Amino acid sequence: MSKTEDRSEEKNSPVLLPMILGAAQIHFKDFKASLDFLKDLTFLNPVSNDPIPVRWDQAKEANLNISNLKTFPPEGIQFSELPPAATVAKNYGRWQRISKNG
Repeated sequence: MSKTEDRSEEKNSPVLLPMILGAAQIHFKDFKASLDFLKDLTFLNPVSNDPIPVRWDQAKEANLNISNLKTFPPEGIQFSELPPAATVAKNYGRWQRISKNG
């Protein structure tokens, strides 16, 4: 394959967009009412180039199992380029604190 063919193939392949995953486990227990409720929740939140790159109020609930996530995309699928804020390691701790404080 020539380089031109490679590039056109890349342009036509699906691209995965950068997202931040938030996960929580809700546990409600009431001994008097004999209730013991446990629910796992996951949320996906886009990372943008905006001045506030991660806004938890824009997160959408996602029906996925965290243990099924992969480090590399499936064959024929690419990752899009990360916004600059997503390349700064300390931002992830900051976003985690913001998600906890709501």
